[in-house]
Amino acid sequence: MPDIPVERAADFRSRYATHVACVLTVFDVTLLCSQIRRGADGAQVLEQHTGLTLSWLQAKQLLVSLSVDVCAHEAQHGPIPVPAALLPQVIPPHPDDDPATRRVRQAVWDTFQRLRAELDRGAPPAP
Repeated sequence: MPDIPVERAADFRSRYATHVACVLTVFDVTLLCSQIRRGADGAQVLEQHTGLTLSWLQAKQLLVSLSVDVCAHEAQHGPIPVPAALLPQVIPPHPDDDPATRRVRQAVWDTFQRLRAELDRGAPPAP
C-alpha cells in the first residue's frame, strides 16, 4: 500500500465484539458485530452494535492479514482452542443438488473440512 498518512475521523469509535456474523451479497460482505449481554429479564441477549461492509477484495485481504496475525499470536502464545459449537454450520453437498449448487457446496465443504482439520491440529487457518 502506498505511504498514505493516517488520520482518525472525529466520530471514530473503538468497539468490542464477542460475536461476528457475516451477511453476504454478490457485491460485498457485511460483518455484524455483537456483544452478549444480559437483558432486562436476566436472559442473555446478542446485541448487534456495528455493521462493517467490505468489498470481496477487502474481505480477502482481511482473511490473509488475520491468518498471519493469528499465526504469529499462536506461535508466541500457543494454540487458540475453538469449540466446535462456535464453528459455522456448513451444509454438505447432496446428490440431489443441481450441478451448479453441488459444485459450490462441494467447494465450500472441502474448504470447511480443511480449515476445521487445521483448527483441530491447533494450526491457524490458511487463507
